[in-house]
Amino acid sequence: MALLGISPPPAFLQNPGAPTIPLESWIRMFENYVLALADDMEDKRKRALLIHTVGTEAQRIFYTLPDTGDSYAAALQALKTFFIPKLNTVAERNKFRQRAQRVGESTAQYAAALRELVTTCDFGALADDMIRDQIVEKTNNRRIRERLLMEDNLTLQKTLTMSAQIESALAEAKAMATPAGEAVVGMVQGSSTGGGRYRHGHGRPSSKAPPASSQRVPTNGPGFAGKTCYRCGSSTHIASFPKWPAKAATCRKCSKHGHFERVCRSGTVLNKMREVSIEQTDTVKILQVEEEDVTSLNNRLMCKVSMCAPEGPTITVDLLVDTGSAVSILPMHLYQKHYGHIPLSTAKKRLVTYSGQPISVLGCLELTVTCGSSCATVIVYVVSSGNPLLGLDLFNALNLFIKDGQVSAPVLSPTAPPALQHPSAFVQYTAPTTNLEVLQEISDQLGLVTGFAHKVKVRPEVRPVQQVTPSAVCCA
Repeated sequence: MALLGISPPPAFLQNPGAPTIPLESWIRMFENYVLALADDMEDKRKRALLIHTVGTEAQRIFYTLPDTGDSYAAALQALKTFFIPKLNTVAERNKFRQRAQRVGESTAQYAAALRELVTTCDFGALADDMIRDQIVEKTNNRRIRERLLMEDNLTLQKTLTMSAQIESALAEAKAMATPAGEAVVGMVQGSSTGGGRYRHGHGRPSSKAPPASSQRVPTNGPGFAGKTCYRCGSSTHIASFPKWPAKAATCRKCSKHGHFERVCRSGTVLNKMREVSIEQTDTVKILQVEEEDVTSLNNRLMCKVSMCAPEGPTITVDLLVDTGSAVSILPMHLYQKHYGHIPLSTAKKRLVTYSGQPISVLGCLELTVTCGSSCATVIVYVVSSGNPLLGLDLFNALNLFIKDGQVSAPVLSPTAPPALQHPSAFVQYTAPTTNLEVLQEISDQLGLVTGFAHKVKVRPEVRPVQQVTPSAVCCA
């Protein structure tokens, strides 16, 4: 029996462009339409109906295709071959694993979306297990995940049932927590210099405040129990009292007017010297990484070293000495030129400039660095641009020291026996430790200034701040 009043499915491709619906979905709609029209439709008529309902642009493309055949199956296969691209199983599986449950999406809706994605992943008999694992891993409800992980022999059907029960229980508990007819309203705050909840004339339900002469001094009564003045801390009145004692007071903590120090809500002490400490984080501060010209680098402290990797050549590089940097740095162009075939490891620290700007780190490279008779193996950070830096880690590893404006490495004693020809048998330079030793060391070359007292220029409007940690912070 034919049902002539049933509407056909929307056209798959009516106008030139991309289809608005996947062909597989449209075919399911079309086959349901054919089944509703007749229980047993002949193949030739079914093929004609397919071409008629597919759309004007799809018809034009169909008549240009080869091997369209005379049967419904051949015509359908020709459309699938043209409109369904060949899928990459690896890419489809990655798309499936990246799909997480969205905000406001129930577990049942999430599972339906995963079922649609899993059809192109070629999981075979493991499709239900993959959907189950994806729900447990990517659900946005912590309670559902914890409950599912406690279950033995967890199946997909059990996962959906338990998730629906937990979601229903949470929704009912939330509804029971709010009594009927009671709405949750957030606190309305008005601007206030004293950090209080209200300011006179702002955030009040009344349209106009009465004049000060008609206001009554509040007392501890039934409507005043437990309230205090946030300006002075008194329990005998509230902040709207026209003659509040702190009206002309200046807070000794934040230097603002209108409240006492004991009720100040400011967390910053402005009229006292404060100590600033740098929190220990996995962050390394670098004084400089910018590229400089040869003229400016000639005025900087440089150190010539030899670098080599286990599977790379030995190169000689002039490193800019920067003991304010906790790590050593190699720019990307040097890495690509000499060690580009060696993969980089993941950086475990975040590099920033001294002003807090992040530095782009490509990775880490283990290099053996030699300076003079000193040799050490260090982890060098590879950055996108800048100059190669010799940081404090390499400076200490090579036992370097600075003397007469130059970086020097320890020298082996030539008279030492062969057993002592070891990096521990270094003749090292001992740096001066007192001001007197410093003056004695430089007095022969520079001389001393007598009768002069140096006075530090201080801007009176700037409050002093004490820095208690070094400029480079490194915490593994």
